[in-house]
Amino acid sequence: AALPMSAQASELSYSFVELDYLNSHNALHDGPSGPGIGSEGYGVRGSFGFADKFYVSGAYANSDLDNPASGIDNDKWNVGFGFHRALNDQADWIAELGYTQINSFGPSVLDESYYTLGFGVRGSMTDNFEGTAKLNYNNGANAYYPQYDGAISAAVGLKWNINDMWGIVGEIEASEDNTDYTVGVRASF
Repeated sequence: AALPMSAQASELSYSFVELDYLNSHNALHDGPSGPGIGSEGYGVRGSFGFADKFYVSGAYANSDLDNPASGIDNDKWNVGFGFHRALNDQADWIAELGYTQINSFGPSVLDESYYTLGFGVRGSMTDNFEGTAKLNYNNGANAYYPQYDGAISAAVGLKWNINDMWGIVGEIEASEDNTDYTVGVRASF
């Protein structure tokens, strides 16, 4: 309520393609032997809006663990389905359901999958800025990625619209033991 909404803001687009830089820190393994496990990499994600209130999404990310001795890198795939409903002229309520598969490569195989259920708000704050705030519930992964099993995470994102098509995006998603950072370039259609 404290953020002013622009009366001239354009309609939100649920169709886009995005290239991202990713950085993650898992504090679950913080302890006397040193800091937790971190990773960094790149990704691509996209969404396609249809039937006025629905959208499908997909993402791929590749990241390497910060510890070069581990020799492990991950491929992370995600598919999802979303629903949006207008709260007012500048903001939508969103609900999402997604499935994620993590495949690892290296001396150890750490494959997992989990489901995500999310709810939040997405809206235009000014003509050039758009924000998102969500709460997610992740469930399913338990052997190698316990931060995604029965965990609630909060995500906030900001998009700076350079023009009608291009934008710069940033997002932080944090749970009790894990924080993911994303910075990218988005083309909206």
